[in-house]
Amino acid sequence: MVKKGFTVEISNDPDLYFYNGMAAHIKKDGDLNKLKELFTDNSTWKYIENKCKYYASGYFGLGKNYLDNFRCVKHSK
Repeated sequence: MVKKGFTVEISNDPDLYFYNGMAAHIKKDGDLNKLKELFTDNSTWKYIENKCKYYASGYFGLGKNYLDNFRCVKHSK
């Protein structure tokens, strides 16, 4: 579950203890910073508010079934 303004962390620590939340792992060359930018973008939060399950106190569930149709698109600035 997340609330607006949630924290996205990137770590290369092989001994990182991951307790709860979501994790991403890149199998091939890639950039997790791009994923971080995507998750902290305002348009992503609008998607979460509209498609994900609302709980209480501003928290939304990010289960796989809510994110199945989430797509990345290129934006021109």
